[in-house]
Amino acid sequence: MHIVLVCREYVGSARGGGIGSYMQEIARAYIAKGHRVTVVTASDNTKKQSETLTSDGIKIISLSGGDFLVPSVEGNSRVRKLRCLYRFHSYRRKLKRVIGSISDTDIVEVADFGAEGLYLQNLNVPVVVRLHTPQSLSIRSHGLVKPEWWQIYRTITLRAERDIFAAARYMTGCSQAILRWVSAHFDISGAKTAVINNPVSVSRINVTDKGSDGHKVIFYAGTISDTKGVGDLVDACVMLRDKGFDIRLRLAGKGGSFQTMLQKRVMDNGWSWIEFLGKLSREDVFSNYCSADVCCFPSWWENMPMVVLESMALGAVVVSTDAGGTGEIITDGFDGYLCQRRNPMMLSNTLHKALTLSPVGRNELKENAKQTIRDRFSIEKISTEMLEFFHEVIADFKQNHI
Repeated sequence: MHIVLVCREYVGSARGGGIGSYMQEIARAYIAKGHRVTVVTASDNTKKQSETLTSDGIKIISLSGGDFLVPSVEGNSRVRKLRCLYRFHSYRRKLKRVIGSISDTDIVEVADFGAEGLYLQNLNVPVVVRLHTPQSLSIRSHGLVKPEWWQIYRTITLRAERDIFAAARYMTGCSQAILRWVSAHFDISGAKTAVINNPVSVSRINVTDKGSDGHKVIFYAGTISDTKGVGDLVDACVMLRDKGFDIRLRLAGKGGSFQTMLQKRVMDNGWSWIEFLGKLSREDVFSNYCSADVCCFPSWWENMPMVVLESMALGAVVVSTDAGGTGEIITDGFDGYLCQRRNPMMLSNTLHKALTLSPVGRNELKENAKQTIRDRFSIEKISTEMLEFFHEVIADFKQNHI
């Protein structure tokens, strides 16, 4: 089977994130099972296009003409920032042309992120829309995003997502939560759907536990933003320190205006116990998972977060929120801890519980976390489920395609 995976972000890109990590791991699994994989992604340098073949056998097509700007690559420019508008349709049409030209394609999976499937439903091969988290979902309210009149790009993207969902014939969700949300807000009754979780594989990473410096360390990895719950986490840690806990908070990930505001707050208060690590390599992120006393991901919404899966796979003590699909991963008190989103007091109490576990209780929870991942989220299990769904989709497409 020749599988084409489509998403604007991929591992190695300055824009890489959880979706890119998922694509890399699942692609490796498909190749190990004897299939061919082509990844179609976007080049950080929108003037350059390239094709590479990795040592794993993954063919990567990095397209030029992207509708974004990476200032560190192409420099900052107000005009270039408007690419999200004037290249929105041209880039997605280019995706269709390039994917249509790939020979012997059996099936295409396109991420919902970025509405890149807008023009892909008329290809002569089946297209599966993979639900990660559509931009239509309001992280704050869990309802539909209602853009302001001046938010032109968001309006265009939301309309594109609506059209993609209406036309979709095949769809997978990483969690029950995301499939329920999409079906509640869009008519996807015409689509064949399945819940297939994100897989996790950390066996390829050489992880070094750097140990702690004697303090209680809480580690966070992800975008430094309010909707990721980073502000709630800082507030919760302040409460713990007020109670006498010698907490060290380490924040890893890309930032923006929220991080700038948070850094000013940290400086104004003289909080030397908070460290901004920036964007780390996966190896360094994994090392921090292993050395931290607690890994905390208090997002206001997550579908099937890779940070939770990966940290649990490495035996971390994980504290997260029950918003979205995280509650489908963690069993509270058994293999991690869950608390209510946007509630710093409850988060502080939950962190206290995790930090004061007995050595026996801590080891038991860590082993339970690793076993949960092995039993339910292994790359072998998930890739098999996905390939079975792909075979069903291909058979259905051949039967009904005119």
